[in-house]
Amino acid sequence: MNYTLTDEQQAISDFVLVMLMSPSISSMAIKAFAGCGKSFILKHIAIFYKDKRFLGLAFGNKIVAENRAAFPKRNSKWFTVHVFARTYLQKFGVNFDFANQRSSYKALELIEILNIKDSGDYILAESISEVFKVYSQSSLKEITPEGIRKAGKSQKNEKIISINDAYLGAACKYAIRLWEKFEKSEIAPTFDFYLKYFEVKRFAERITEFDILELDEAQDSNAVTMSIATQLPTKNIYVGDDHQGIFAFRGTISAMNYADKVFYLSTTFRYIPKIAAYANTILSTYKNEKVPIVSLAKEKASVDGITAYLSRNNSSMISLIDDLMKKNIAFKTAKDPKELFEAAIALLEYRTEKKVTNQNFQYLKRFQDFEQAEEYIEETNDNELKTALKMQKMYGKRLYILLKVAKEHYRSKDPVKIVLSTAHSSKGLEWDKVELLNDFPDIMKLIKDAKIKNSVELMNRANKNDLVASNIIQEINLFYVAVTRARFSIDIGKEAAA
Repeated sequence: MNYTLTDEQQAISDFVLVMLMSPSISSMAIKAFAGCGKSFILKHIAIFYKDKRFLGLAFGNKIVAENRAAFPKRNSKWFTVHVFARTYLQKFGVNFDFANQRSSYKALELIEILNIKDSGDYILAESISEVFKVYSQSSLKEITPEGIRKAGKSQKNEKIISINDAYLGAACKYAIRLWEKFEKSEIAPTFDFYLKYFEVKRFAERITEFDILELDEAQDSNAVTMSIATQLPTKNIYVGDDHQGIFAFRGTISAMNYADKVFYLSTTFRYIPKIAAYANTILSTYKNEKVPIVSLAKEKASVDGITAYLSRNNSSMISLIDDLMKKNIAFKTAKDPKELFEAAIALLEYRTEKKVTNQNFQYLKRFQDFEQAEEYIEETNDNELKTALKMQKMYGKRLYILLKVAKEHYRSKDPVKIVLSTAHSSKGLEWDKVELLNDFPDIMKLIKDAKIKNSVELMNRANKNDLVASNIIQEINLFYVAVTRARFSIDIGKEAAA
């Protein structure tokens, strides 16, 4: 190893040995600010402790792919959490219909699957979906109204918090039937189901081939992944950045808050002091963060020469694509653009042609007409479909053209100087310059409107599962993520590309 560790890195590396030797210490946490080398320290530990067997888990395919390529293969195996569960379920002889696994079932599909008599009772079906989601992301061992209500509050699930007792009771009974259908392989499994099944049946206890677990992006854990981590007969290293926790709507909790010992990584070589100062202002002003990020990065003319435009919402990104097309400016989306367009195009296709070609939206064909689909969207308050409904009304058949051009740019091998991404999708990426579109909320106004006096009160209320405060924290975290994608320059509140 031809590198010198910083003092922070050396202290972390040394403590791994202490943890391995101590029967009373089972875990350690590394709170690494954005760009402060969390992957580097995990790789160093795997290299330095070469006689130990490492299991690496993360929540995103990109991180896993990068770590598989970079970490020593002789003693390290990396999986996404779901692939890990699926792999070992199959090793232990459990074979659900993984070939047709899916993210979720829509309310309309649940009405048919569960044979709900009133086929128009979308609110009940949506409640079943929410109950099942809360259960699947919780530490609960069974589905009861009392347990779901409590878990829903801790997960800040507004629908479960506000649902009346009668609907909650009915939804729980149907959710139990849904679990049974999954367990009997009567329907294809969802990711939530088989991860929860893996946890409830405690399969992780039977996996003895690893000495150390490295859990990356640990701020995006939930009660299920935490349970799996503690079931494993390993010493555990949790690494992440609580300030990059932007998925609270998935019931996330930070694994780092449950570690026996906590360390910080606060030095970055990725972005220059000006960007670090901006990030520090965000965190100290709004979240009362006391540990500052220190930048040792040097000013350069360029690394990749790319300017990234980041939006808060999909609709703003589609509007920007339209604007760039009109100006004949070349661009590329950070991820496959079909994710931005597919819901809007499915609704447009159904409205104008009474057909749906996208397999993910076949359930739309169950509606009698488009008016019934609009009623469904309004009643279930499905955010994905609400945005899609707005976009198909705004652009109509022009959506086909926008998607076609975006896909051509995405597949092109020609170099471009403009990249487009939503802030959520930008996580883990970086560019020379970042320009934020003007669809991010005014954080100070959010705090003022909530009648919150200061950052201490904001954090206290969020820690007590106050929904308003928690939503504000999510917006702060997303803004921090967006800002720290920039290496050298950040510009706020752009209408579109120049």
